[in-house]
Amino acid sequence: MTSLDWRTTLLQSLQRRIQSLVQPIASEQLSFNRETARLLEVLRQDIARVEAATHEAKASVLFSRWLDHPDLLASRSETGEWLNWLGLGASGVEVGVFRGDFSELLLRTWKCTHLTSVDPWREFSADEYVDLCNLSQSKQDENHAVTLHRLAKFGDRSTVLRTTSEEAARRFNNGSLDFVYLDAQHHYEAVQQDLALWHQKIRQGGVIGGHDYLDGRIDSGIYGVKQAVDEFAAAEGLRVIITREPNWPSWYARIA
Repeated sequence: MTSLDWRTTLLQSLQRRIQSLVQPIASEQLSFNRETARLLEVLRQDIARVEAATHEAKASVLFSRWLDHPDLLASRSETGEWLNWLGLGASGVEVGVFRGDFSELLLRTWKCTHLTSVDPWREFSADEYVDLCNLSQSKQDENHAVTLHRLAKFGDRSTVLRTTSEEAARRFNNGSLDFVYLDAQHHYEAVQQDLALWHQKIRQGGVIGGHDYLDGRIDSGIYGVKQAVDEFAAAEGLRVIITREPNWPSWYARIA
């Protein structure tokens, strides 16, 4: 046997030995990974069942309240259950999404078929939009990424549109939506425009609403939401429902 043959034989022997030692470890690791994945899935299902039971218990309490006080919402966090109680279960839109918190809440609590979350995630000039939410473009991009990640778990029930309110409104037929929530620019002219764009998209019996039912210059920006909403409701003959938060209340109105 030559020197080369001897080395080759030795290497092959070492490789077989190493394989014989590693194979059981690899098999055990694979088995461990599979068992871990199974236990995580069981845990996920258990958490989902607990959350569902919690939501059902909460809804039961809220439904009992609304039998006597149908328009009493303590906060906007009750919006999803309220829409369920009203029998609205088709599709909706949130205009002005920021980091997707409220869209996520709606998708968890409202039994809708689909929610579209609309926001341009674009920095505006300080003269055009005076608000703490008018962040730098890098922050806008970050908020868009956070929203995509947050809403991905809802699959086909969620669509995120990175566009303006006006451009998004063109994608929906009149009378096609159950619910629209406006939380974009808060100065009077912007709210007035959003109301004109979106109220016609809601079917009879559906709900239009929004955040920050306030007027005036506040630390976070310039607001004209209350004036625009009150004028819109008076012109359309609608009654405005205000949530009971001491700060940053939401408003709602059912389309007749």
